[in-house]
Amino acid sequence: MRSSKPSILFWMAMAVLGRLLIATLFEHWGLLAEPLMYLSGYLKQHQAEYYRRLSNIRTEGDWESLGDFLLEGVCVAAADAEHSIIEVASLVAADRKRLLRVTKGGASQLPTG
Repeated sequence: MRSSKPSILFWMAMAVLGRLLIATLFEHWGLLAEPLMYLSGYLKQHQAEYYRRLSNIRTEGDWESLGDFLLEGVCVAAADAEHSIIEVASLVAADRKRLLRVTKGGASQLPTG
């Protein structure tokens, strides 16, 4: 006997499709040249809430709360991406300074270890 309720595999598939759709729409709308955010991390961290809101679409037709949830996720993912970009830029700048010191002062100024 099969249940008429969607299985967990259905919800997992919906989650994957939702993440792909969000990234594709942002690219299509010209908001991003390419996906730079990791929304999947937010969705995984808040998985129970994500599935609850997906279920509310089926049971109550509540699309708005899912939209609010996803927008919150985009904000969090964007802040995380910004933080990562700043960290990488700082590392690049520090390495550039070390390389410039080496080329001006010789290889003896390279840190060992």
